[in-house]
Amino acid sequence: MKNIKVSVILTSYNHSPFLKKSIDSVLSQSFQDYELIIIDDCSSDNSCDIIESYHDERIQFIKHEYNRGGGIKEGVENYAKGEYIAILHSDDFWKDEDKLAKQVTYLDKHQECAAVFTWVQVVNDDGSPYDKKESFYYNIFEQSNRSRFEWLRFFFFNGNCLCHPSILVRKNIYEENGAMEFVYPYRQIPDLIRWIRLCLRHDIYIIPEKLTCFRVHENEAINTSGFSIENAQRNCVELFCYNRHFLEIEDEEAFIKVFPEWSEYSVKGYFNIKYALSRMCLLSTTVMYTKLFGLALLNELLVDIRVRDDLQKYYGFSRYDYHQLAGKYDIFNKFSSGIKQFSTLYYSESNEFTLKNGIREEYKLLDSYAFSYHYSVMLDNISSNMLYFRFDPSEEVLVKCSINEFKVNGKELLFRPIECIESFEGMDIFGTTDPMYIAEMSVNTENATNEYDIVLSGEVKALTNEEIASLLLNYQSNKFEYFKLTGKYDKKDRLPVNLMQFCSLFYSTTKEFASEKSIRKEYMLLETHSFCYEYSIIFNGVNCKKIYLRFDPCEGIFVKCKIKEFKVNGEEVIYKPLESIKTVDGIDIFKTIDPIYIVEIPIKKKILQLKLDIIISGSIQLLSHEEIASCICGNKKSFRI
Repeated sequence: MKNIKVSVILTSYNHSPFLKKSIDSVLSQSFQDYELIIIDDCSSDNSCDIIESYHDERIQFIKHEYNRGGGIKEGVENYAKGEYIAILHSDDFWKDEDKLAKQVTYLDKHQECAAVFTWVQVVNDDGSPYDKKESFYYNIFEQSNRSRFEWLRFFFFNGNCLCHPSILVRKNIYEENGAMEFVYPYRQIPDLIRWIRLCLRHDIYIIPEKLTCFRVHENEAINTSGFSIENAQRNCVELFCYNRHFLEIEDEEAFIKVFPEWSEYSVKGYFNIKYALSRMCLLSTTVMYTKLFGLALLNELLVDIRVRDDLQKYYGFSRYDYHQLAGKYDIFNKFSSGIKQFSTLYYSESNEFTLKNGIREEYKLLDSYAFSYHYSVMLDNISSNMLYFRFDPSEEVLVKCSINEFKVNGKELLFRPIECIESFEGMDIFGTTDPMYIAEMSVNTENATNEYDIVLSGEVKALTNEEIASLLLNYQSNKFEYFKLTGKYDKKDRLPVNLMQFCSLFYSTTKEFASEKSIRKEYMLLETHSFCYEYSIIFNGVNCKKIYLRFDPCEGIFVKCKIKEFKVNGEEVIYKPLESIKTVDGIDIFKTIDPIYIVEIPIKKKILQLKLDIIISGSIQLLSHEEIASCICGNKKSFRI
């Protein structure tokens, strides 16, 4: 049997529009000593027909009878005969016909290297270059070469940045130490686990040329690593678990190469890698699930009496230190980072204010925050006969605020709210995300004191979503309807507390709609959501002039929405947004938390049975507080689409 140099494993699942490009990119390689193993995971499209249309003796086709996921492990263990393994997915392709040749040459010449990757050209569905510079994918795969220790550090703090379809790896390395089994529980980060385990023992290399193309779909959630709520939540769980692999760093010398920060904790003659990793997990730059893993490691150590004695003896670490660390971090988001707020008191001889003459306080804002500040301020060489004060109770959030007391040297001063839409029950409701109060104090320059004693107290409350809706609906009139309701809106980060959303399609022969004649779909909404819904509705005994459809893309939140397609029985229909403020480039901005589209379908004659096949596609995006404020304040802020 002839020895094969490279086994290419191509995993296929429901990517028929891209599959031929993927296969052809392998068959067109200048390096020809390879086998192509295609494993299809029971595709429901015509992928298998495309694969079977190829008649090339190098192709080995394995078709799953049911969808079971994966394919790489199966390919490596059961079918691959090559010295090296290359991976490709059915929606990606190799850009350069010399891709394999360059990688084989490098591995042949560098026996110390376990795997070689390439830079990657990220492409759209149509194969054009991906140009969203703000996206994670834009240039993540353009990495410099690093030592294996530097790579481990990068993976720990940053996650994955290597593209699996670009790899060529020695087969024996790919399989060693059960590496294939280690990735079994993971869905979001199996590649990252592979690279960590690879770099625990071996060096890797990246060819700094874009020899591979990685496709990012318009609906990014189609990508296994693409953004969706489910993927993001699962990703956090898996990233918590993956930290355990760093416990396999071989010794303290290697550990310090990965984490130089450990040097300040290191002691001569004793090294506990669990304690060492826990301290690195609790560095200020790590995320919360990594901190939780660090605390879990410390918990494990402290339940062992011999280990905890050693921790006290060598590192001076006790359960009291653990208690302090456990109470230091908002691990479970009980007090979200999104509610961190700042208030600032400015003072000046003119009406110009800078932080040089300001006192800034940090606080946590849930629904409300009561404040009471007492300051002593020194002002030398006052030449003006007026002192000006400005108080900003919060930053970048819509609020209502009350000032209970503002005294300077015992004298009560009046704070005037700026851009206050309405005052209700002692609360000033602001139509800007930068609320402020202004006060003035006359000064006798001849007898002016240098020291000013300032007392300031009051309360700030974040506006609920319903209160913001009320502002939107009434800001142009004198009438102000105030809603005392509990909102769903995150007070800073524009994320609803409950990310579960519903869209509904109502259908009726009149303009009255009822839930009994509707189709409701559930989805998860973070900042944006792309949708494509298909419905089939049957009307019996139609004896009316029109059929009415109503589409509600979401419930109880401020959004802007773009309908890309609204078809009934294959024909585009006219849809009308209700209570939208404006439409820009096809995007409807709604002033209500219950956005609605209406469609009217004329009926020319009586029909015994009418079937409507409906397709609705588009995207929906949450409004930020700044955008909501711009609606409230008209032209005072520019509205951003």
